Amino acid sequence: MGIKAVEGPSVLCTRVIRRGLDEDRCDMTREELLSRISIDPNVCFGKPCIRGRRIWVSLIPDLLAGGMKAREIMEEYDLAEEEILACIAYGG
Repeated sequence: MGIKAVEGPSVLCTRVIRRGLDEDRCDMTREELLSRISIDPNVCFGKPCIRGRRIWVSLIPDLLAGGMKAREIMEEYDLAEEEILACIAYGG
């Protein structure tokens, strides 16, 4: 798997090769992606989560590192591709 950020500071282009995401994504700014992440001290002990869900941001890179494909994660947790990219952007 390769995760690579390219382009300038205002646009995050992430390529996840052969892990289920179909193409380069360059249509959302980093801020737009990160708006999908929330931190609430009353939810999940204040850990960063995908907005409106109780799914820790740190879970997604862990699953990818463990060999799970992004498409599988999206199906298992009912997530959008942008939410996967938001978790990657948050860590980077």
